[in-house]
Amino acid sequence: MIEFNEIKPNQFVKVLTEEDESWALVVSNEGSYLFVSYMNETDRMYKDATVYQFDTRVQRVDPESLMEHYDELSDPGIKKLPGNNLVFYEDVNESDSDSEIYSDTDSDDDSMIEEDDVSKWELPEDHRQVDQQWSEWTPSSEGGRHFKGIVDRLDHQVKIHYDNFRV
Repeated sequence: MIEFNEIKPNQFVKVLTEEDESWALVVSNEGSYLFVSYMNETDRMYKDATVYQFDTRVQRVDPESLMEHYDELSDPGIKKLPGNNLVFYEDVNESDSDSEIYSDTDSDDDSMIEEDDVSKWELPEDHRQVDQQWSEWTPSSEGGRHFKGIVDRLDHQVKIHYDNFRV
């Protein structure tokens, strides 16, 4: 049985989602729900194994959706690779001498990125001003203080998460 109050940041959970079961890294435990970063499949391979990465978005998970809980990535058989890349040990072909991560696409070209896609990756021009205004904002209501506290904790946890998973 999963002890919800024992789940801590940087631990690993298996979650029953609307579509399927998914693995996720715990970003924070808010007492009655978790914030997690889901593990997503990429188009890259490592020794014939599919490479996964944690999503940059953090999502809320309720306790009823939890299927499994692990303290370490290695417990459910996941291997951490350089650059926030992950593989399942059982999928790795150890006889493959190539230890590089490579793209699974058949094409030799680096598939041109559409101009519309690039704009999604750029920060808005006023992002520094927005960050400064957020930092200076002092909410006057209890609800506002609670909201700001959650967002600030999530921001802090995401920064820790990416620092911990950089190899």
